[in-house]
Amino acid sequence: MKHFTTDTLIYHYDKSIPNVGTVKQGEEFLVDTVDAYGNQITSEKVLRTEIDRSFLSGCTGPIGVEGAMPGDTLCVEILDITFDEYGVMPMSPGMGTLGHLDRVPGHSTKMVRVKDDYCYFDENIVFPVRPMIGNIGVASENEGGLRTSWPGDHGSNMDCTHITIGSKVYFPVAKEGAGLAMGDMHAAMGDGELCQTGVETPGHVRARAYVYKESIKRPMVETDENIFTLASAEKLDDAIPVAVEDMVDFLMKKKNLDYPDAYRLLSATCDIQICQLVNPRKTVRCRAPKAILGIHSVFD
Repeated sequence: MKHFTTDTLIYHYDKSIPNVGTVKQGEEFLVDTVDAYGNQITSEKVLRTEIDRSFLSGCTGPIGVEGAMPGDTLCVEILDITFDEYGVMPMSPGMGTLGHLDRVPGHSTKMVRVKDDYCYFDENIVFPVRPMIGNIGVASENEGGLRTSWPGDHGSNMDCTHITIGSKVYFPVAKEGAGLAMGDMHAAMGDGELCQTGVETPGHVRARAYVYKESIKRPMVETDENIFTLASAEKLDDAIPVAVEDMVDFLMKKKNLDYPDAYRLLSATCDIQICQLVNPRKTVRCRAPKAILGIHSVFD
């Protein structure tokens, strides 16, 4: 099994960065990741203000996938996610959705033990691990690439809780080999990432990838029960209609409907949901239930 280590971290999804290796379609591979802070926070004595911010949001890659060409769609199937023993949750004044209230009195760090599928928040609060990949994407169409902290049409820092074990994530390919990278793992995170941190944990992803000779505009996620279209923009009001329109276009194609009926079907059966509210661009997803709609997969 090919193994991609944290010796190959990138900080931009840039088409000019050469792939560090190539995997065949359907071949399983293993990816090691650092946490969102570059593994710089090693104890509760280390504060967010003391780390080198140039090492934020490092992603392992880029990984080439054999046969992927511009205009194709790359599908990444997440087979397994495991974590190191501790996650970090740093806090600073101004962070997150309530940062404007100025209720956080100072800088602090909480270490959360991750063991046997549970997060040990403190002596009295223990909750199950909910593994997810916060940052996963492919080389960007944008000249010069985008910083890995910025989500966009190429994926990246979307913080979607449904990118987890068993999920398939689809991306539009912009360069030969696609240039897949990933990082920013969470042992647990709620939708929205409301205080700007999940349980930020180094980890390991086992995956495989496939190429479809069809095009999509933006990332999509498929689980056993649902299909999601994802969109990112600086404001929620701008991201929501993009995700909704992508889903309408998807329903038109999958159910052989005209635009008005696909729009009606979406309004009757689909939901808009928030992935994250705290990155430079906000990310939303539109959910389509597979069973209700009689849809088996993104590409049948």
